[in-house]
Amino acid sequence: DLRIGYYWGPKKPQQRDPQDFLLTWYQHACDQCGKSYKTRKSLSRHRRFECRFTTERPIFQCPSCNYAAKRSDNLTKHIKTHFAKMQKEFLPLAVKMQSAIQSQLETV
Repeated sequence: DLRIGYYWGPKKPQQRDPQDFLLTWYQHACDQCGKSYKTRKSLSRHRRFECRFTTERPIFQCPSCNYAAKRSDNLTKHIKTHFAKMQKEFLPLAVKMQSAIQSQLETV
């Protein structure tokens, strides 16, 4: 029983014109929603994290805010935004403190 699904996407990522979209059929299809993938690994990830018919999807919650992600890699990217904000806010303060300490050491 070979299931054939569909993928609707651009020929090339930089193309945005709807005329450039292709309907492509791949061998590895989700038996719940019909979406298909080139590899079994991608289909497995879809079934575990993305399929809207999967009832027990894990939710990855940010410990710093109310952001929740379906995939752990997306949560990791999100958490990095917290660190970027902290660096932007506290780096100038740290530089000022370091220069103040340096000037104090030079006077001693």
